[in-house]
Amino acid sequence: MIEFSGDRDYSGRSYLLKRMLITTLEGAIVIFLLLGVPSLLAWIYFEIWFFFVMSLFVIIIMFVLTRESLKDACPTRIVIDINANEIYGEYRKGAATRSFDDIKTVIDMGTFYHILFYFPNQWANCICQKDLIIDGTIEEFEKLFEDKIVRKYKTKNQ
Repeated sequence: MIEFSGDRDYSGRSYLLKRMLITTLEGAIVIFLLLGVPSLLAWIYFEIWFFFVMSLFVIIIMFVLTRESLKDACPTRIVIDINANEIYGEYRKGAATRSFDDIKTVIDMGTFYHILFYFPNQWANCICQKDLIIDGTIEEFEKLFEDKIVRKYKTKNQ
């Protein structure tokens, strides 16, 4: 068993916030295309501005909620159960469990790992910060996922 427990540091939280904002922006673009463009056309042709203003309001609210939900989005505990082939994560407001078979890639960001899962079993916020390991070792973690690890940082020698 490998366990990571504790609050993420600045690099993990900022990485997660950036990913959440990108996802929110993608959603906002879709909402704007579905609501804003027809509203803009209605505004131009029928001088109805209400729908256009409401779609902009929804987009702004999405960005505010993304920043506020970051605290709840970071896992406080992640347990990798080698015997059960499962990853279990606890959050401030819930928990999630995924199978090893659902793992697509493990991205090594230097100070933490980001585990990505296949659709539809996605779990966007599975961040394992290296210095928060309390059970097991980093070597065990890397050996377990050696065929799925992708390194996304540069060492001093590169």
